[in-house]
Amino acid sequence: TAVALLLFAVIPPILGLVALSAHPGLENPDLALPTLLMESVPPVVGSLGLVALFSAEISSADAILFMLATSLSQDLYRRYLSPEADDVTVLRVARLAAAGGGALGVALSVIAESVIDVMTIFYTLLSVSLFVPIIAGLYLRWTRTPEILTAIVTGVTAVLVTHLTATVQIVTPAMVGLIVSVTTAGLVGAARISMRQEGRER
Repeated sequence: TAVALLLFAVIPPILGLVALSAHPGLENPDLALPTLLMESVPPVVGSLGLVALFSAEISSADAILFMLATSLSQDLYRRYLSPEADDVTVLRVARLAAAGGGALGVALSVIAESVIDVMTIFYTLLSVSLFVPIIAGLYLRWTRTPEILTAIVTGVTAVLVTHLTATVQIVTPAMVGLIVSVTTAGLVGAARISMRQEGRER
């Protein structure tokens, strides 16, 4: 599997080099593959390639919106905000979450300068928000929900603040988010354990 993925990972750079060679005056690098498919291959092959590319993008977007809608409606809304909510209400929340996620994606595609910038922000937020929950869930038995939620909220907030305000970045926003996430989770966990011990002593 790893070898197959490695071979697959070589294909996009090769296509990019071919597009650079065939169209050296291309102004927008994000249009390298569509331009290559439209102008450098037979129309039938180019059409099939564009359809396949569009299908892959739609499939990925569909999976992400489904994950977002399910997480917000089931894991957040029904579990924490409204445990007594009926299926109709949860379905409405899921639809709103999917619509909101789609609108946010469109807004990001308009605002962002390149796909690389969007992917960098996405994976930075993903790594910061999941690092503490995964590591703590696997190796620290004393970790509870308050520490996890605190780590996610403070880590993501630190990333966004650093990314938007820092003019000179000595460390990356991801590193700042991880440091803040781990620190706040540890402080909340220590405070919770201390309060529990004091309650037992009383």
